[in-house]
Amino acid sequence: MLGIMGGSRLGSIRWLGKWMVFAPNRRRGFLLRNIINGLGEKGLDYITKTISMREGGERPVVVYVPNFLAVNMINDVAEVILDVLNRLGIDKPLLFKPDVFTQEGIYSGSAGVMKPYIYMTSLGLKGFR
Repeated sequence: MLGIMGGSRLGSIRWLGKWMVFAPNRRRGFLLRNIINGLGEKGLDYITKTISMREGGERPVVVYVPNFLAVNMINDVAEVILDVLNRLGIDKPLLFKPDVFTQEGIYSGSAGVMKPYIYMTSLGLKGFR
C-alpha cells in the first residue's frame, strides 16, 4: 500500500508497519474517527483503515507507520491509540506488525514459531513487549 502522508510520499512497502487493534464492529467507526483525530492533533497524519462491515465479532482497526524501524514514531502512534482506547473504555491488545511479515506469509495461526507481530502493548502494560 502506498500513499501520501503529511505531504511526503510514504516509504517503500518493505519499511511499512502497522498497529492493529481488534474492536467490536459496532465501535469500529467511532474508534477509527477518534484515532484519526488524535493522530492529526499530534501531526501524525498516517494512513488508517478498517475492513468492510460484517455481522458480529471483531475486526481490525489498522494504523500504518512509514518505517517499522523508527521506534520513536511507532511509540508516538501507540500512545495516541492507547489514549483513545482508554477514553472509549476499550481494553484490547495493540499489536505492531511489519508489512514484510505479511509479504512473507507470517500470520496468526500460520505454521512456524514466529509471532506475527514484533510489539504488543495494552492499557494494562507499560511500554512494549
